[in-house]
Parts: sequence; C-alpha cells; structure tokens
Amino acid sequence: MSKQNNTLSVGDAFELLSSNGYTRVFVEKFLPEWWDNSLLKTSSGALQFALIIKQRFGLEVFFTDEGTLRLAEESFTVRFKHRKNTHQDELSVVKNLGKADASIANHIVPEYSELPNSPSDLRNYILQKTNHTNINLEGLLEVCWSHGIPVLFLDTLPRGAKRMTGMIVNHNGRPSIMLGFRHKHKARQLFILAHELAHLMLGHVGDATLLIDEDLDSEIETLNEEIEASLDAEEIQADRFSLDLIRGDHELSFAHLKLDQPTELAVFAMEESEQFGIDAGHIIASYAFETMDWPTANTAMNFFENSSDAINCIRSVFSEKALLENVSEEAQSYLNTLQGI
Repeated sequence: MSKQNNTLSVGDAFELLSSNGYTRVFVEKFLPEWWDNSLLKTSSGALQFALIIKQRFGLEVFFTDEGTLRLAEESFTVRFKHRKNTHQDELSVVKNLGKADASIANHIVPEYSELPNSPSDLRNYILQKTNHTNINLEGLLEVCWSHGIPVLFLDTLPRGAKRMTGMIVNHNGRPSIMLGFRHKHKARQLFILAHELAHLMLGHVGDATLLIDEDLDSEIETLNEEIEASLDAEEIQADRFSLDLIRGDHELSFAHLKLDQPTELAVFAMEESEQFGIDAGHIIASYAFETMDWPTANTAMNFFENSSDAINCIRSVFSEKALLENVSEEAQSYLNTLQGI
C-alpha cells in the first residue's frame, strides 16, 4: 500500500465492497465492536479498514497513488466445479470468505497429519478410532478435526451471494473443509463431507489454494451412467471414493424392494445397517436418489433420532473440538458469526 496520507469516505468504502458482492449490512455484521466509521477519515483508520477487509472477507486491496482504495488481482489459484450456467465470478464471495475463514481455522486445530489414502484403509481407521459400527457424520467430523482438518459450516453470506456445497481450502499447506449445503439430514452432509475429503485424499487440490464444489445435488448417494457422463473424471473419482468409504465393499440395490410404507424402508435400512455396517440414513438417501421416492424416504428418516440435525451437529463438533484459546476473542466471534452460531 502507498505510504501517503490515505483517507476514505464512508460511501466510497462501502461502495467498493457492495460492488463486489458484500452488502453494507453484511459487512457491518463482521466489523469489530470497537470500529467506528469516522476512523475512515484518518490515514491510520483507512489502513486499518483495508486490513479488516483482507482478514475478514479475504479481499486483497491497495491504495492508488491518488489515494483511492482498489481491489488487487488475486494471487492464488482456484479450481471450480460448478454448473454449466454458473460463471466463476458468481462464486467469488464464497471463495474469498472460505479463504479468510481457513486462515483462522488452521490455528484452532492440532498440526495436520495425513489420513490413510485408500477408502478401505480410511474406513477401517475411522471405525477403529471412533468405535462406531459405521461411517457416520459425527465420526467423520471427529477424525477430520483430530487430524488437523477443521470442518466449518459457511452459513452467513451477503444477500444474493451464491452458495456452494463444499470447499477444500489449502492454506499454507494445511487443509480446511467448508460446507455450505443447507440440508438438514445428516446422511446428505455425510456424503458431501466424504466427497470433499476424497478430493484431498486423491490429490485433486494440487497446487491450488481452493477447490470449490458448487453443486453435488445431482450426484449424491448414487452413481449411474447418465450422471457419470455429465461429470468430470475427478468428480467421478471423488464420488466413488466417498461411496466406498461409507459403504465398504457392499453395493446397495433397491430394484427388488416393494415398499408401501415409510416404516418398511426404515426397517430395511436398519437391518442393512446392522448387517453391512452402513449408516442407515445413507441407505435411505440412496434409496431416494435411485427411486426418486422422496416422500417415503423423508418420512423414513424421521424414525431415526437426530437424523435431521446435521447443521447443528457440524456446529456442535466445532464447539467441542476447536482450540479457540489459540485465537483472539475477535477471531472467535468472527468464526461463530460466519457459521450462524
């Protein structure tokens, strides 16, 4: 930044952010409690505002020779997995927030340690580590956090900002996972988390800083020829890894099922879960995607306690596992607000 006497008008400061997708209401929600807009009239205050923008919104800014605040060109690489009708710029807000979030999140976990990189070895490791009988959302979250991979739910976004389903952030060689899919069922969030972790295990992030999955809705829980034809090779690999992790070597099939009641699906899922060590919610969700019988599946989910409390589960594990004492109270507040806590 220039060392000259830089000052900002309140209007110019918020116009810069608004023109890049950050509404004034959103920005003010994340400003420190001590901040006062009158500080923009001083050189030190303008510089402080620029620093806040970088730390909280992931935006690199600079002052021109004329003292005007401008956005700098991005100095990091992003890999996008998005719908054909979505332009990458539409995901810029969530991309920058994920980057800012990860820069703090890496301080609230132990040092990153690698996990077994094959789905079968990882499955066995998680089952042994958690003492669970299947791979479920709680267990996968627990193992990620214990290996220095923070998992956060990116809840609070500016009005009009496009959401993503999942994101891997590589910050100084340390991975973080951001989830943004607002679905209440744990089985759905389990697959998304497993899918993002698969990208990490398979080396798909590479030298990039971020890998963003905008939408996994069409591919969750099941693979078929029609879906595979529409996906790139890395997405197919991540899906296959995720399913092998969750299901082990058992292939789910529902062609033989003749169900009249949700209770029958719930009983079937419970029996399959006990026999093959597969999360019952995942079995029900897989049935729904294969048959498109969502009403039956959604009702069947309700027979399983806390199956529809996924986002609170993600937040709860964060509150339990995060080493918040490693960061300032301001940073803690930022992480909580971004996650809707």
